[in-house]
Amino acid sequence: MNTSSQPFQQSYCFLSCDWGTSSFRLRLMDARSNKVICETKKDIGVKSVFLQSRSSDQGSRDTFFESFLDAQCNQLLDEAGFSDNTITMMLSGMTTSSIGWVEVPYARVPFPLNGA
Repeated sequence: MNTSSQPFQQSYCFLSCDWGTSSFRLRLMDARSNKVICETKKDIGVKSVFLQSRSSDQGSRDTFFESFLDAQCNQLLDEAGFSDNTITMMLSGMTTSSIGWVEVPYARVPFPLNGA
């Protein structure tokens, strides 16, 4: 849904994707004003996409996640009237978990985490 009535310059926009275990939130943001231009929210988190990819014969998990995200981005950008085909995207949430798109290991910290 488009949440801004103000015109925006595409060169100042980016996509923000918060993909949790049970929900998906994608926003087209204006970096100058920090305002949401357009957004979509779905109850389709990484767990659901992961389970669908395991029971599908449509390719790898990577391909399955990419196809889902690509469809959501195209739909949102079309709704916003965004014509540029290149845009920065930030992904957060569970996309890098063991059931996410690509698992990223935790970083080592230079001190003990138990408070000792």
